[in-house]
Amino acid sequence: MNERVRPLKQWPFRFFVAGRAVSMVGDVVSRVAVPLLILDQAGSGIELGVVGVLQTAPSFFFGLVAGALADRLEKRITMFAADVGSALLTALIPLAHVLGFDVFTVTMAVALPLGMLRVLYTGAYTAAVPEIVGREDLPRAMGLLQIIEAAAHVVGPALVGLLVARMGAASTLAVDAGSFLVSAAALCALPRLPGARSGAGKSLGREVAEGVRFVTSHRLLRSIILLWSAVTVATAGIIPVMMFWVSKDLHVDMRWVGLAMSIFAAGSILGAFTVSRVPKERLGVVLLTGVVVYGAVLIAVSGASGSSNARMLLFALLAVAGGAAFGTMTVSYYTLLPLATPRELVGRVGSTAKTVTQAFQSIGMAATGAVLEVLRGAGSLRVMGVTMILAGLLSALPSSIRRLDGGLFLDARK
Repeated sequence: MNERVRPLKQWPFRFFVAGRAVSMVGDVVSRVAVPLLILDQAGSGIELGVVGVLQTAPSFFFGLVAGALADRLEKRITMFAADVGSALLTALIPLAHVLGFDVFTVTMAVALPLGMLRVLYTGAYTAAVPEIVGREDLPRAMGLLQIIEAAAHVVGPALVGLLVARMGAASTLAVDAGSFLVSAAALCALPRLPGARSGAGKSLGREVAEGVRFVTSHRLLRSIILLWSAVTVATAGIIPVMMFWVSKDLHVDMRWVGLAMSIFAAGSILGAFTVSRVPKERLGVVLLTGVVVYGAVLIAVSGASGSSNARMLLFALLAVAGGAAFGTMTVSYYTLLPLATPRELVGRVGSTAKTVTQAFQSIGMAATGAVLEVLRGAGSLRVMGVTMILAGLLSALPSSIRRLDGGLFLDARK
């Protein structure tokens, strides 16, 4: 079997990947259908923003606790419970539509608990993958999962377009509810993934503090989380900026945007495959390179000119390059986090990183609005690109990321 897909030789990972593939398509369907539903029901961007806040708020107030729970509890059961709970809550929206209840009110009511379950699942998922495949195959496994996510972003938008046109946005969410159940069923095929015993006798608060202290005292983790926070600030508003630039500045047919997104996803698959062949000791350099290249692509896109056909061809080429850089840096980052962490702390470290970057994402979204108002689309893309390049170059000056100073926990037992 090809070395790139070696983790698939392990039958538990095959079931896990199959469940995740279906669930990721459902996630994409939900991310498109929910905004359409809210705009149809409420007709205002304010309500859309409120639901967005309710969905993301748990990352702030529940993220650290979820990470500690992920390290303490049996991970398979934790993910299973989160999937089943998410399926039931999501199903309430199409059910309300069928029964004639206020769909927007139900959507608002389930947004916060759905966000909490998503955070809980993410904490357990982060800690579970290294245990399912082993740390030796972790880069390949993360590459495969990134490929699946990219493929979901190719299939999902097309699927949701067909479903919304035929069934309406509310009924379409039944697909997402079903995808959670498929994921839960796949988890039943996994072996037990017990929590770490080191937390025995400790309060949950002490375990949370232990994870935060480990991150702040670990040079490599501090460096890669700060780098990723800078990336998050720079790119938090990239989708609205791209939409503004294409529709308001260039007046390009939105069908080209959909094509560019599909090409970008294909490029990210290429990047993920590339990382799967990189020695773990070189992942730091790959991460830094991906960040700088992605920034350069954003600057190049903002300056694209020429005839319409020539510009579209250039966009396509840049979409491939940008997607490859995105896939490369994403897989590198999410592989390095668990590799730089002892087994018993993986959930807490992952949730700490998520909480920090989520905070910076909020800052980035706020900054995007101000920059977009002044510099419009092309100028905003240049600011994003320059920020990315500076973040990559400044992070490369110390040796912590380049040489992975601080060490990796490559032994699966650690």
